[in-house]
Amino acid sequence: MQNSGLTDVQSTFLIKRIVSAAPAWDSLIELSFLPNKMKDAYRQLLKIRLARL
Repeated sequence: MQNSGLTDVQSTFLIKRIVSAAPAWDSLIELSFLPNKMKDAYRQLLKIRLARL
């Protein structure tokens, strides 16, 4: 994470926490009151954002 102000250790720790939280986010999306089409869109967005890490 260049230019983020974080050390390599901090950025690695943060990325690991984000990736490990992904299944919980998916569960929350499933439990939400959003229409299925919007749930699918949020899941796709999550997948794209996680791939950037």
